[in-house]
Amino acid sequence: MTRPAFTIIELALATVLGLFVLLACFSLFAMIDRSERALATRFEDVQDMALCHATLRRAMQSLVAAPEGAGGPRTRGRQTDQNGEPDGDENGETGVDNESALESGERGLTFTDDEPRRRGRVQHFSIYPLDPADAEAGVDVGDAPWRLEMVLADHPLTFLQTGHGPIRGAFDFLPVGPDEWILQWTPLIPAGEPYVLAENLSLALVAVLPRDSSEFVGYLDARERREFPRAVRVILWSHGGARTDWLFEPGVTTGETPR
Repeated sequence: MTRPAFTIIELALATVLGLFVLLACFSLFAMIDRSERALATRFEDVQDMALCHATLRRAMQSLVAAPEGAGGPRTRGRQTDQNGEPDGDENGETGVDNESALESGERGLTFTDDEPRRRGRVQHFSIYPLDPADAEAGVDVGDAPWRLEMVLADHPLTFLQTGHGPIRGAFDFLPVGPDEWILQWTPLIPAGEPYVLAENLSLALVAVLPRDSSEFVGYLDARERREFPRAVRVILWSHGGARTDWLFEPGVTTGETPR
């Protein structure tokens, strides 16, 4: 007896079931691909954060201050008023009040700046905006390129080290696009090529805790050991979801600035 062929209804049902299976397979493959990309991004973020932490920790433990009472050449003159007189009191106070250098709320921090601007000496540790106009305007931390400059006993990136001895360099927190930041190390003396420590950041903030204050600030100059901050705080958020909030206690020795 000859077996009858499939009917139109049976063929249609088989086609529909096959399409459902294919769609499920494609959805599964797409989900796996998205997960792999997310994991790869997160892995890169973790690597960047680990490098940042190791570099910052090494730098904070090798800070160099000037000997107590040592003088130094003038590198940044104090501001003057319209009559040519120094703008500020005898201690170097400029009167610039940079309150709320970090927004409260989601970031959970409020920064103030009541510290004198001791810009008349060669500084061994400074935190300030890269653009002088931003400094004069009292721009908030996180809204402009910011620099954490310091003198170190040795290079913080051992794999880029070409010699031994003191080095002046800076950690630069730089916006490179809308909601896009990078953190890079910039050798200043001796000069060298900047090295990007972390990119793809949605937030990059830095602040210090002065010895005579209970609030973090975004502006500070220090030359002697007693002027160095009690702590340095660095907050990094990546677009991949990694979030860090580090607090470093500076380890300071005494020495001269590199020339």
